[in-house]
Amino acid sequence: MFVVLLGQMALRVGEMCALNADSVRHNQGWRTVVFRGKGGDTFERVVPVQALRDLDRLIDGRTSAPLICNTRGDRMDRAAADRLLHRLTRAAGITRAITPHGLRRSVATNMLAHGLPLRDVQLQLRHADPRMTMRYDQAKNSLDRAAVLPYASAQYGLLSARRLIAPEVRRESDAGSDAG
Repeated sequence: MFVVLLGQMALRVGEMCALNADSVRHNQGWRTVVFRGKGGDTFERVVPVQALRDLDRLIDGRTSAPLICNTRGDRMDRAAADRLLHRLTRAAGITRAITPHGLRRSVATNMLAHGLPLRDVQLQLRHADPRMTMRYDQAKNSLDRAAVLPYASAQYGLLSARRLIAPEVRRESDAGSDAG
């Protein structure tokens, strides 16, 4: 659940550490977490369906108390979150240092790479300015995300490769194949 809150839901580490068992709610058929964000505003975010079983195990019937605890059972703090993430990445065989904020940046990158609109990603990360969300995008210079690719694909649709070739080129290649 630790990784889901940071690496999928894009909570800031302080927001995650402040969650209590009663921060988990039901709203419009969804399980959500309600938390106080930067600036003191209250936010509500949907918990991914895939994480619900883990969330229920974590709550374990409690109605209060910290949602995420350290090894002593106390509320996790930022330093403990850093240590836990370090242990998890090492156990996964990841040698590169990953921080809780790095997971948050990865959420922006992955959401944009999966085609989510910038505005939706901005709202999920709770950025006031879309330029901040764009700064989080670690793949913004990737040629794989060149706007021309989906545009051209939509323009050409389901045309066969033969129809994509200019008519004059087709005539020349057809003439060459008749000669042989």
